[in-house]
Amino acid sequence: MSTIVTASTPRFSEDVRVKIGNALCGSLSNKERVCLLKEISVISIKYYNVVPNQYVAIQLVDGKIVECAETELGLLKSMQGKTFPSPIFICKS
Repeated sequence: MSTIVTASTPRFSEDVRVKIGNALCGSLSNKERVCLLKEISVISIKYYNVVPNQYVAIQLVDGKIVECAETELGLLKSMQGKTFPSPIFICKS
């Protein structure tokens, strides 16, 4: 289990940033939301060079990876009790 600490975040296209804004307002369909999360995860995993088959927690707003672990349970345990400045989602690299 490790926490990734970095000041920089991946750069998103204007289209992705608009979709993120719409997602936070709740104006995306489920299908659009899933596509957005996949886009963000691909960009973030490439940007941070995450090892394959790791579970990562990614902030929706800026794509920053806040936690990373080898197992989903390990990731959830490391996140337990923490608060994050924006909504997060979990995916596997």
